[in-house]
Amino acid sequence: MTVPRRPPWDPTTTPDGLERLEKDAFLAWRRGLAELQENNEFLLTPFERNLEVWRQLWRVIERSDLVVQIVDARNPLLFRTEDLERYVHEVDGDKTNLLLINKADLMTPDQRRIWAEWFGKEGIRFAFYSARLAWEAMEGQEKERLEEEEEEEEEEGAGGLEHQKGERLVGDLDDLSIDPGSGSSDLAEGDEPEQEINMKSSTEVDVVTDPRTRILTVHELQALFLRESPPPKGISLSHTATLT
Repeated sequence: MTVPRRPPWDPTTTPDGLERLEKDAFLAWRRGLAELQENNEFLLTPFERNLEVWRQLWRVIERSDLVVQIVDARNPLLFRTEDLERYVHEVDGDKTNLLLINKADLMTPDQRRIWAEWFGKEGIRFAFYSARLAWEAMEGQEKERLEEEEEEEEEEGAGGLEHQKGERLVGDLDDLSIDPGSGSSDLAEGDEPEQEINMKSSTEVDVVTDPRTRILTVHELQALFLRESPPPKGISLSHTATLT
């Protein structure tokens, strides 16, 4: 299915005139799809038959530097709309397309590698992502934050009792004429304390993988959006170097 094109307009075009042009272009597009429906049993959803949906798309593309298509990792090409990518470049050749492959956690590393190689050969910008993993990571961070807050509250509550115990202990030591700082050490003079032994086996060390196949986190995805977006017009690349 093709994407309906917004008719050309300029600052002299009146709102009524633009609305009429958009309706005419949309009706012409719908007539072409009617033939497709009859000959190929093609089914249109209510969203595709709604002009307002396409108007929103037209305006979003015009105002965006980077257009991201989110596709299902189980069949990326089924959900990818190549005509949308062509239309983005028709609007402005400086705009960028990015294919975001969601549910990438359902793919094996080898499957991601094969897709990465294919997308690279086709010149398609892409990234692997998993909304499920991102949500689980956010939940884990929130759980850790709540646990830390609870521990801090418990420590603050127990702080008064610990202080009282410490005062009593110092008093007992004074009574016994014992200097708290004169305790003997188990180490002979000149001995060095044993270093902590790293018990992690070589099999537990993270293996460096192909960076193209990594499933990005939310923060990594945000950084990717900044890198893939073209620099604002009128600003040199040197001014945006910190974003790359």
